[in-house]
Amino acid sequence: MNLISRNKVKPESSPTPSTGGESSPIAIAEESVALPTVTAPSTSARKANVSSNPSVALLRRLLITRTIQNRTRGETFFNVFKDIIAGTFLGILLVFFLFSLDYHHFIQLGSARTFRDAAFYLITDPRTIRYVENSLRLKFISVDIYNAKSDELKRMLTKIKNKQRDIEIDENKVNEILIDATPFDQEYDELMVRANHLFGLDNFCVNCKFKGSTTCGGRMNYLMDKYGDSQLKSKVAMLSFPQCKN
Repeated sequence: MNLISRNKVKPESSPTPSTGGESSPIAIAEESVALPTVTAPSTSARKANVSSNPSVALLRRLLITRTIQNRTRGETFFNVFKDIIAGTFLGILLVFFLFSLDYHHFIQLGSARTFRDAAFYLITDPRTIRYVENSLRLKFISVDIYNAKSDELKRMLTKIKNKQRDIEIDENKVNEILIDATPFDQEYDELMVRANHLFGLDNFCVNCKFKGSTTCGGRMNYLMDKYGDSQLKSKVAMLSFPQCKN
């Protein structure tokens, strides 16, 4: 307990006559008042109070038990799943190993041969092949047919290359002929001008009516197509008709 000193001042009272007829001064006394000290409980005290409470202890025990159960359950599920995967993988490897030993005649397994024969029959069954072809939109052919088709395709590609080479040669020849015929084109134009002036071809009316709905130009084209005449000859023949002259 701590002692706290306080100065308490008493109010002045009216002077009272004393036995001697004199007034006494106001007495100021110092009183010491004892107050209790408030301190926070320590951590150990709080733990002792919590541990002494049975409901809190029971709740804590339940939470710890539930956490351990959840963790154990998750670990158990993961271990079981891992064991299943590992066991399945090892079982498949063992089966393939036994089948390989039987295939190379190290061991004799009747069930392995039966399974292999059944699988081969199922794969080579025409109905199975037809179903797979329809599902995958493919066509299964034998190796001989594939080689024959490949050889035929190579021959066709070779022929196409040869034809392309021949076409390039012919195009070069045509270009050379056209280059050589350029001077003749100019001479031909000059001769046509002279022929038009000489035979009066400038007076030929192409759109004039020949007979019915046929024009002079249409009749000229007909003569060229049917008899193979040149344009000059057909035009001269049509000028003999007066309706084809301007």
